[in-house]
Amino acid sequence: MEKWKEAKIESIYNIPWIQTIPITLYDKDTGYKAIVNPETKDTISIVSNAYQPIQHHDVYDAVDKLGEYKICNASIYRRGRIMMIEVEEKSPIKQELLPGDYFHNRIRVFNSYDGSKALSVQSFGIRIICTNGMIAPVTVHNYHKVHAFQNIDLAEVEKNIELAKELWGESKELIRAATKVDINVAEVMEKFNFLPKKYTKIALENLDAKETVYDTWNELTRVVTHEMQPHISTNNLVETQKEVNKIFQLVKVEVPNE
Repeated sequence: MEKWKEAKIESIYNIPWIQTIPITLYDKDTGYKAIVNPETKDTISIVSNAYQPIQHHDVYDAVDKLGEYKICNASIYRRGRIMMIEVEEKSPIKQELLPGDYFHNRIRVFNSYDGSKALSVQSFGIRIICTNGMIAPVTVHNYHKVHAFQNIDLAEVEKNIELAKELWGESKELIRAATKVDINVAEVMEKFNFLPKKYTKIALENLDAKETVYDTWNELTRVVTHEMQPHISTNNLVETQKEVNKIFQLVKVEVPNE
């Protein structure tokens, strides 16, 4: 399987488990341990003893038990190293982004076995008008807990899913302000380097020389969601969308960094 490809999780039973094995040298503790898949015997990563891996199975189970939410999609990447769960409300509420432009709120929960991704919660939305998946530009409350803490409480995930829902209130204000800020598109694209060159070219073909921050962001988001999506994993799309959201730095509203 190619590195970028993802595997859908059909049930909790096909989520890979892991074990940790201390690494010693001449019978002495090295301060490191191996994270291995006991079924395949593959070594997933080498981490310090401070790293506290959390089983994908346990995260999935905690999210699956949330009363007001349901899992609508779940995937693993890098041969099981990273898991992403998409959650939506059991009774989704249509929210207005701009006049006539609505979305349904969704949440992503991430976990990893190799230290590349913290246990984290991210707010995004699905546009009803065009099915674009938008990450909330404001991320100050984003739950991002590295695996160096003892006794991580999975109950915190539910609390932070609720906080992630609230981000769209602040994000909508920022997006609406962006409709009133004009920019030189070529200069901004060169400065921020949002997308690979191939996709930057596609975006520029659909933008005028002068656009608002919102219209530029909207086209970049369309390219990420509809042009790039067949070719890279959802995990990489998320990282690309984070880069796209940096365009809101041009709006004179403070956007806290993750």
